Amino acid sequence: DMATLTFDAYASREDDASDLIQRARAYLCALPGTTLGDDSVACYRVDEVGGPVALPDPLTDMPRYTFTADVHLRGSALT
Repeated sequence: DMATLTFDAYASREDDASDLIQRARAYLCALPGTTLGDDSVACYRVDEVGGPVALPDPLTDMPRYTFTADVHLRGSALT
């Protein structure tokens, strides 16, 4: 299976939002080769689709960074 995930990081300052999205990106990129959850779902690949990029919130003008990635997982059928 493949899930496309978009991450948003908000902060009161732009550099804090940037730092937060970079941390989320690092954790996500470290997933290949690991298993997730009690069902031992294997993560075998993470492909970055776009970002990180500054994208201020249009309603509040609050600093926000975003990125999108495809996460490839291999689980097992339910029994």
